[in-house]
Amino acid sequence: SGSLGFIFSSYQKQKKDAKDQLLIFDLDGITDPIIQKIASFLSFLTIQKNFKSLPRESKKLLIFEELGVFLAGDSPETQAMGERFVRDVIKTARKQGIQAFGLSNEVEDFLTPGGKTFWSVGNCKIFLPQGNGAPSLLKEHYPQYFDEADTQILEDLQLVKGSHSEALIKKQNYTASIQIPLSPIMNAIVTTTPEEEACYAK
Repeated sequence: SGSLGFIFSSYQKQKKDAKDQLLIFDLDGITDPIIQKIASFLSFLTIQKNFKSLPRESKKLLIFEELGVFLAGDSPETQAMGERFVRDVIKTARKQGIQAFGLSNEVEDFLTPGGKTFWSVGNCKIFLPQGNGAPSLLKEHYPQYFDEADTQILEDLQLVKGSHSEALIKKQNYTASIQIPLSPIMNAIVTTTPEEEACYAK
């Protein structure tokens, strides 16, 4: 109920089989950081409840787009709250057979206490082209994870508009540099020029 009720109640109107649902919680419109944090927690509780209703063997995917929203905090208390939340999310995901993804445009998000928690439990990491200084920052804070060759690959990753995006995949005992072809729609999603946004709007 209330002005934010749509975040938590709209899913109740769906009558489709839960196995076929794609459920999105959009928290960008909440400007108050405290309410946004609370809404984030309540969103996950709702997601957790929905996942519990599914058989454990069902494939389940949980995506935290803009992970920094969950990890942000202007005080040690709120940052500690975010870290505990991330730990609870990962613990619950493992118990219920959920594959969790954390997505962020900012390397700095993974340097916070909560970000380091997400980093430490992630068994696979995918890096797209980074901003200036980001590869060196990663190497500085996670020296055991990157060697000089990895850092050089990160620095050389490119997005070729209308063609492909390069990426580095790292997991235990496995490293690969790949090209991801971009369809017109995918190209529109990963760029922000008016021309590309017009394509996406179609």
